Amino acid sequence: MHGAEGFVVNTLLALGTLILVGLLGGKAAAAARFPAVTGYLIFGLIIGPSLLGILGDGMVQSLGLVSTVALAFIAFSIGSEFEVRHLKELGGRVGWITLAEASGAFLLVSAVTYFIFHQPLYVALILGSIASATAPAATVLIIREYRAKGPLTDTLIAVVALDDAIGITFYGISVALARLLTGRVAGGANAWSLVAAPVWEIVGSFLVGLVGTIALGTIAARIRRPEDRLALVLGVVLATSGMAQLLHTSLLLTNMALGMFTVNLVPTSRRLFGALAGIDQPIYIAFFVLAGAGLHLRLLTQVGLLGIGYIVARGIGKILGAGLGARWTGAAPQVQRYLGLALIPQAGVAIGLTLLAAQAFPEIAPMLTTLILGAVVVHEMIGPFTAKIAIVGAGEVGKAAVSPSSPAPELPE
Repeated sequence: MHGAEGFVVNTLLALGTLILVGLLGGKAAAAARFPAVTGYLIFGLIIGPSLLGILGDGMVQSLGLVSTVALAFIAFSIGSEFEVRHLKELGGRVGWITLAEASGAFLLVSAVTYFIFHQPLYVALILGSIASATAPAATVLIIREYRAKGPLTDTLIAVVALDDAIGITFYGISVALARLLTGRVAGGANAWSLVAAPVWEIVGSFLVGLVGTIALGTIAARIRRPEDRLALVLGVVLATSGMAQLLHTSLLLTNMALGMFTVNLVPTSRRLFGALAGIDQPIYIAFFVLAGAGLHLRLLTQVGLLGIGYIVARGIGKILGAGLGARWTGAAPQVQRYLGLALIPQAGVAIGLTLLAAQAFPEIAPMLTTLILGAVVVHEMIGPFTAKIAIVGAGEVGKAAVSPSSPAPELPE
């Protein structure tokens, strides 16, 4: 293998390789009746450092901007689903369902880590908070691929959007408690900073998203040509993402807020979202192939029993929590039955929280990073399958309306 350097050392060649390999992977997956995103991930894994080494670790890391841009547009798209009219139809149940599914994963993983694997309480709390996070990217692409629409799909999009905010909140609270349990807080100012950081990450994200929306709406009122709309949306999403990084807010939450405010406050919002239809698919393909290339199979042999316990407990917690939350709020039967299965994917947010926790608690950094990264490999491989099972089981495949501005991808035969 050529994992360190790889055969492809030119950035443009690597980017072209990602898109072409992903296109082939998606077609192969469709022929095998698998979700296209599974093909992107598997073909990325094949050309990555773990197998053929066509892309080395250095090239995978240097293309990190692709992942950032793709996540920004995915989050912007998710935000567009938070239309006030649509939220009124869903009622307040989405918030309670999201809290239930995130709490289910948090509580069960924390309990299993502490009581069964006898890890320190602060380690259990950190692992539980990371377990609450769900990756929206794979779920959104599955919905798009199968043109899914219905009670499950509508609830799912809203839940994965809110899940990020709740996961960050759980993490902030857990780290604050962990610092108290390990004697790392010496005074009130330090304790306050621990609370203020996650609060700012959430509140600041909405403020930055609102500022971006004001700029987007102001300029959109003065342009008419479709190509100008595309340039405007690209510019605003990228600039807003840059501000999020500069001000240390959440990239995902900021762009979700941008999409949410845009769909509710900008009169030409549908034209602006439609302008992205021609370019977003190559970005998503490159993102998932790159994600597959970044998966390291050797981590699967290092997660141990604790890693297996984490994966199993998180899955059960998500499924039970989502089911109970949906039942308590009187959601549709298909939401009660299938929502948890669609919440298995886990990637970017969990990795980000893990890196932060590793910096705060260096004594558990090797164990923590190995376990979570290994779990991400498993979740990213099985997540698309479980999401497809949920959408198919709910009978929502092919129910979405197809507009000329938003052509849907081909469905597997």
